[in-house]
Amino acid sequence: MTQYSVLECLDRVEQVLESGTRIPFTNRRAVDVLEILDLIDRVRIALPDEFRDARGGRAVPANSAAAQAGETGRRAPHGARERSAKSIELEERSAELLAQAQAEAEQIRAGAREYAESTLKSLNDTLERTSAVVQRGIEELKRRGKTQG
Repeated sequence: MTQYSVLECLDRVEQVLESGTRIPFTNRRAVDVLEILDLIDRVRIALPDEFRDARGGRAVPANSAAAQAGETGRRAPHGARERSAKSIELEERSAELLAQAQAEAEQIRAGAREYAESTLKSLNDTLERTSAVVQRGIEELKRRGKTQG
């Protein structure tokens, strides 16, 4: 197995996440989980011993990447709130669009019902007139048959 640096693995994780299939109306993507897990394992292997030791409870130097990552993690909730607000905004917009689409669909259904009713009434009127003509024809044939016979 090729030895990867932590940064190379993180870059690849980022690529996998960015290239994942977008899930409509969300900020989510479908990604290859096995590839992500493999990259996480490679990051663990590539980490220096001092990072693995920190996981066991030993101190990590303040200027280390782990300390910087911890500081970044403390600042992350602000970014999460921004993403959450954006997500709420998108959900509200999608709810508005859905309501609008449902209202338009109901109008289309109502119009279709009116058209169908109008067409059926017209057809019924035509059939009644045609039936009356046929009935008169039958009566005329009977009348002629009686006068000739």
